[in-house]
Amino acid sequence: MPAAEEGRFVTARKGDAMMIPFQCDLCHFRNIFGRNPLGSCTTDGETMNYVRRANLDSFWSRQTSTVIANMGQVKQMRKYELERGMIIIPERGPFPMEDTFGMGLAIVLLSKSLEKGRNTDYVQFETTRKLRTAFSNLWNASAHTPTTSLLVVKERSNPYLTKCPESSFWYSRFSRGFHERVGDQVIQDMAFSVEVMEEFMKVCERGVELDPRGAKYVEMGYMAMCGWLGALRGNEILFADLGGIVALMPKAKRETRYPHAPLVLQGKFKTSLGFTKHVFFLSLKTRSTFESHIGIWTERIVKLREREGRCSGWMFAVKEGKAKGQALPMSCMEQTMHEILEGIQERRPDLIPSELDVKDRYGIFRSFRRGATTEARNRGLPKELIDLNNGWRMVEASRGKHTTADMLAYYTELSLAVASLVRFSGIL
Repeated sequence: MPAAEEGRFVTARKGDAMMIPFQCDLCHFRNIFGRNPLGSCTTDGETMNYVRRANLDSFWSRQTSTVIANMGQVKQMRKYELERGMIIIPERGPFPMEDTFGMGLAIVLLSKSLEKGRNTDYVQFETTRKLRTAFSNLWNASAHTPTTSLLVVKERSNPYLTKCPESSFWYSRFSRGFHERVGDQVIQDMAFSVEVMEEFMKVCERGVELDPRGAKYVEMGYMAMCGWLGALRGNEILFADLGGIVALMPKAKRETRYPHAPLVLQGKFKTSLGFTKHVFFLSLKTRSTFESHIGIWTERIVKLREREGRCSGWMFAVKEGKAKGQALPMSCMEQTMHEILEGIQERRPDLIPSELDVKDRYGIFRSFRRGATTEARNRGLPKELIDLNNGWRMVEASRGKHTTADMLAYYTELSLAVASLVRFSGIL
């Protein structure tokens, strides 16, 4: 490691304060609490440590080479300034006796960062960053918002005036340095391989045979097939619209050239401006050795809903309690998925290694989607067709069909492109 990098994140470098606003630890403490720290108070001592840590993180938001180069330019500026007998270098202080930097918020984030994470020893940067968003929302909802300000929020689609400390120059540098120091340790949901998917569907098939009128394996089998053939996230599958699917099934059954089952998603999706619907064409013919195709699974779950007395609403809905009829939370399906996978792991350690923690590595949120996308690439499906399938949210945001639109007309319009729309699911 270069000598200049030996104290990385531990000590300041010559020239740091020429790039970032700086106040000493004691000044920051006084700005936040309006008093000096008490030597007998353990909490005050910890707070001073957090202030030091935040100051160092703000310094290390820039690389050493950048700091050294900037210091050289400042020296040249000072030289010319003295030669001409003028003053252009701005004063370094004093700063107001209040926390205009956002140091208090930085302390909160650093405190949060020491909590235990779900999959790691400490929570991830993205988790701590949610506190910053919450603070900004609270600030903008407070009496501070309409005040006159000299600070303009940049790098956002709609710049606006604000005095919010989290938008300060110092805080942006602290956040970057903090992120640089802690890094990211992302543990993604493990992808379903095609072999695991086939075993998974065999278990669901046996479950339906043993209990034809039961809901557990019908729901899980249908959800798995939709997630796999549509490369959908778990939460997206739970937007399935029972009424829309029932309405389109008769027309889909008459399709002979490209046999498919319709999957209608309904909801206020993150990228859409209104309440929209989206139709997937899931091919009945796939390369995988499933005992029952998606059309059979669709009929099974529709009949299950008919026995429950429903023909509209969410396909997956809460069945009792105050939330009855509302969309089912994704976690309600994950337990069944893990049970099936643990059974496969016990029987087929060649597919799922025995040392693998199924509950930690497989998730209903992305495992089906990642597996399907990977398999589509492995089988040579062109990138543009993968993007056409996986980018449905962006497509829906630009041409989104509101729930008032005629679904049969919409379906007929999409049917003109059915050859392309079934290629993704068909290759799986």
